[in-house]
Amino acid sequence: MLKEVAKVFRLDGWFNILTGLGLKNKDKRVNADVEFVRMTETDAENLYSADDIAGKVVDRIPDDGIRNWIEYENAAKEVEAEIENEFKRLHFRERLLSAWIWARLYGGGAILPIVNDGQPMNTPLVIERVKRIENVLDLTSWELIPSGKTITDPRMADFGLPASYNIYTRGGGSSQVDGFEIHHTRVIRIEGVRLPKMKFQANNYWGDSILNKTKNAIRNYAGAFDSAAGLPLDYRQLVIKMPGLAAKVAAGQEEQVKNRIDLLNMTRSVLNAVLLDTDEEFEQKTYSLAGVPEILKQTSARLVAAVDMPHTIVLGEGGSGGLGNEGVSEKKDYFSKVAQAQESKIRRPIERMIELIQGAQAFVNKTKIDPTMTFKFRPLEIESEKEIVEKRELQSRADAAYISAGVLMPEEVAVSRFGGAKYSIETTLDKDRIEDGDADPAADPSAKADSRK
Repeated sequence: MLKEVAKVFRLDGWFNILTGLGLKNKDKRVNADVEFVRMTETDAENLYSADDIAGKVVDRIPDDGIRNWIEYENAAKEVEAEIENEFKRLHFRERLLSAWIWARLYGGGAILPIVNDGQPMNTPLVIERVKRIENVLDLTSWELIPSGKTITDPRMADFGLPASYNIYTRGGGSSQVDGFEIHHTRVIRIEGVRLPKMKFQANNYWGDSILNKTKNAIRNYAGAFDSAAGLPLDYRQLVIKMPGLAAKVAAGQEEQVKNRIDLLNMTRSVLNAVLLDTDEEFEQKTYSLAGVPEILKQTSARLVAAVDMPHTIVLGEGGSGGLGNEGVSEKKDYFSKVAQAQESKIRRPIERMIELIQGAQAFVNKTKIDPTMTFKFRPLEIESEKEIVEKRELQSRADAAYISAGVLMPEEVAVSRFGGAKYSIETTLDKDRIEDGDADPAADPSAKADSRK
């Protein structure tokens, strides 16, 4: 049995020698190792600032995710108004947008509320001690350097993350908080692209830039289209044969050669003809551009796959080159992706800021806070008037069918649809009717009364 195995290995070895497969210097795949290289702050900024596609890859999802903001649920109007006023005073939406962009660009971003709680910044933030939120800073992963201490208690939500950070702000000069140690409870993190645990730790406990994985595809796309843009200028070449050209150049008679070429060009322009000497030859060669559109198409497809955004967003066209049904489908998939990013990246920062605002001693409407209050992100795609009318017409047909079948009462439908601040397709039942056993809302009211006696 061992001899047979040995034969197989020897045969495989001969096969590799003959074909070059699996051998360095022969098989290019062997040398094509993959290695993670952290994108530096400067490299990320240069690519983001100089390339339009790179800028769109970083900015577009946060821009769309913040655009329509949020709406509150189970919140008194006074509470909702006071929270939104605080958001405006602190420029929180703008700070949150920047921090989310920094997370995608650098691999991590953060919100740092500057609070008046009478405590040093290296101590835990206790909401009950907060008198007022003074300001909100948006920071990058290069401005928040882990202090070297990590959270070791596995019962804590931030287990494995830095216990504190040292802050070094960018933007020229030094701020009053530079060099300070900040407790992790005061920092609201927004994560970048996920890294494996060991790479995450080696990367100062931050994720990766979205541009690190996509830079090759972006560079190839830009290079391919820049090269294609220059092809029409060079695809047609003139060939002129002159007797003794090499000898004239060697003898230092380049000026005569140049003058002769200038004369040829002049006659072509003036006479629309070429005047040649007896021994001269003139030929115009045209190079084929066949295959260039397919190369550009495949380069674009590779770009779209790398950035994980549809043609309709990255390139302004559908997958088939237009904004047809395929473009609409891609757009819906993209909105779903943005909605997922909203939940995973910025829900917690918004919740944390609401907790701080409501918990601060300066919050006026504390007695009106509902513990069940929450929020949801507004839809990314705004419906047209035609779509709204069509949706309500379909709902009215369903409501009419339910009323005719005795499932709903007209009053229940009216209150459910129009009883709130805006039209709703959600239906609220009359619980008293159900508990009393009035299964048939269309029954005679007098019969109901007799049955209850």
